[in-house]
Amino acid sequence: MDPRVELYPYEQWLDYIRIGQGTRSLSLLAEYGADRVLLDRKMQPELSLVLTADASWVKEYEDDYAEIWTRRVP
Repeated sequence: MDPRVELYPYEQWLDYIRIGQGTRSLSLLAEYGADRVLLDRKMQPELSLVLTADASWVKEYEDDYAEIWTRRVP
């Protein structure tokens, strides 16, 4: 996500926060057409749990700080 807040609608920033908190993450990621996610393990543990529980997402990479997830193509 681009950190220049003023360039994006407020609702889009709220969606970014919701996704990171694990709230409606899967539906919002689908709505935005996301097929890859880079998350901060410390700041977004709920999102990691949501993606772990969904078979359509595969963890591609992880280290002490981050995870990268890719959506499987149906």
